Amino acid sequence: MVTEEPIRPKPKEEHAPEPPAELPVVRHQSVQMERDYLRALVGPEFRPILGMVAITVGTGTLFYRFVEGWSLVNALYFSVVTLATIGYGDFAPDGFARIIAGTEGFMGVFMMSYFTVAFVRKILR
Repeated sequence: MVTEEPIRPKPKEEHAPEPPAELPVVRHQSVQMERDYLRALVGPEFRPILGMVAITVGTGTLFYRFVEGWSLVNALYFSVVTLATIGYGDFAPDGFARIIAGTEGFMGVFMMSYFTVAFVRKILR
């Protein structure tokens, strides 16, 4: 009869691992692209777009505040949601304000399209 010896794990070595050698700092292309995108956003090509967005949101907020009687926060929220064409449906204007909301949504689509075209032109240069 053959007897086998039990398999025993090897004892672990007690020395500390070597510290990693200093790695060279590598700038990834994605980091550079992000910086290019941010530089493009603050360029003079985008100032008219950002101005149009600020004016539209500001006038929409004031309109909904005084015509609909909503709080300033709710009016700002509705104006931004309408301009971005999200339309959650938690607030709904009445009467003439519906026409203003539709106009604001149309302007939002136009401004997003204009922003996209300007941004792509800036990046592709």
